[in-house]
Amino acid sequence: MICCSNTNTALFFSSIDEIPSQIWETLSCTKNIYFHPHFLKSLEKNHPEIIFSYIILVDEQQQPTAFASIKVIDFQLNSIKNDFEFLKILVENCMFSLIKNP
Repeated sequence: MICCSNTNTALFFSSIDEIPSQIWETLSCTKNIYFHPHFLKSLEKNHPEIIFSYIILVDEQQQPTAFASIKVIDFQLNSIKNDFEFLKILVENCMFSLIKNP
C-alpha cells in the first residue's frame, strides 16, 4: 500500500523487491543487519499482517541519501485497554500493601 507518489526528493516503495540493488549498495544497507534487504524481506514474508512501506530520500542528482522503513501494524485497542486495566489494579494493590504494611 503506497500512500504517496514519488517526488523529486523521495521515492516510495511497498516491497523490498521493488527497490533497485544500486540503492542498497549506495546507502550501504547491506552492512547494517536491521536495514539489510534479506532481513527486511524475511519480515515481509513472515508477517503478512503488517503493511510495509519504504522511503528513499534522494538529493538534487537523484542519488539516494537516506532510507526509512515503515511498518503499519493493525491491532485491537480493547486488548491494550484490558492490559492497562490489569496493570492499574496491580499497581493499586501494591500501593495499598505498601501503605498498609510500611
